[in-house]
Formats: sequence, structure tokens, C-alpha cells
Amino acid sequence: MFAACMHCYPEYPPLRYVNVSTHITEILRATVNDRFTSEPSLHAELRAGANQGGLPQQAWGLNVNKPNELFWLLFFPEGLDPKDFQLPAEYGDFPERLAAIGTSEPASHFLPFELPERAIKAPVTELAQAFITIKPSVKHEDVRSHIEGIVDIASAAPGCFGGRWAFSNDDNRLACCILGWESSEAHAKATEIEAYKRESQLPHQFMERGEAIYVEFATQNI
Repeated sequence: MFAACMHCYPEYPPLRYVNVSTHITEILRATVNDRFTSEPSLHAELRAGANQGGLPQQAWGLNVNKPNELFWLLFFPEGLDPKDFQLPAEYGDFPERLAAIGTSEPASHFLPFELPERAIKAPVTELAQAFITIKPSVKHEDVRSHIEGIVDIASAAPGCFGGRWAFSNDDNRLACCILGWESSEAHAKATEIEAYKRESQLPHQFMERGEAIYVEFATQNI
């Protein structure tokens, strides 16, 4: 149910990164229990509630390397502030409903970028260098050009569908990038490009920690 469609994709130019937008993408990350897979209606009802509450465009999937970790992307249209979102009353209490399929409190981050449609609908989506946390002493302008360089090189690589990146609205030390790939092998080949290797080494001096996560997303209204 949660695997992305593996059909062939037409040729597109790379989707350029952006780091300023009036649109908001929420990345909700949660460790799920067995009920998530044994009772899929539980999450389906939550998605329906989010849809009724004004969030029709959604994507969700499990971490390929940690299959009890859910990533749920909610795309807020322009004019709808996340703090104003409410689950319709008939769907119950959102945290309570989410707790029914989770083992701990989920984490959410709000990124100021538009829906990266081709990246999300690619066979595999990399939350690239996901959740880069920069050191407290580092300014955004110190690291911005390096992240942009990595995304630009990756977006031009064979098998990449481009993506988006931004610093989080709720944590100004956190950056996240979303890139779409034909496969994890295509990403591995891209990391061997000399310019990619050279550029990707530079941000480490600014980073406190970072992750790279692969997800196969299912989508709704995308």
C-alpha cells in the first residue's frame, strides 16, 4: 500500500531547489506500531481528516531501512497557516488518533517550500542529508551555498528528479532537502561525481549531525 508507483517517468529538466516560499510543507516523523500495517484504516481516517481540514495534498511512506518509521508529508496551501489547522471534530483528537498507531510522540518540522511533486512521485525519495543540524555558531549564509551546490549537482545527475531544500521554520539550525531518484543506486552513482564529492565534504565543518533517509511514498491528490 505504501510503495511508490514504479512505472516509467518522462524526461523532465531538473526541478530547481528553492529556499524561500509562502507555501509550507510539514514533515511528520513517527515510529509506528503493528496497528499501522494491520489496521490501515486508522491512518487512512487521519488522512481523510487532514483532507477535510484543508490539506488535500499528502504523501506518506516508511523508511526503507527502518520500516517502523513513518514519514507523512502534509502540504499547506498558500493562506493556510499550520497553527490554524484543525482536524474536523468528527475525526476526533489528532494527537490521540495518531497515538493509536505510534509508539512515541511524533516530531514535525515545517519547511517553507512548495510541493516537490516529481521528487515525491519518484520511485524512491531521499530526504537528502535529511535533518542537517548546523552548529550553534554557524550562520545560514555560511552553509547555504554548500547545500545549494550539492542539490544543484545532484539535480543534474542521471536518474535524479530534482527536489527542494530549506531551513526549518520551527528550528533555524535545521535544514532538510527532498530529492527524487530512479533508485538508491542512482543516488550512489551521483555521489561518485567529483564535483559532488568535493562539494559534499565542505558542509561537514558546519554540521553538528545529519541523516540521509530513503522513503517510497504513496501520494494523495499529487
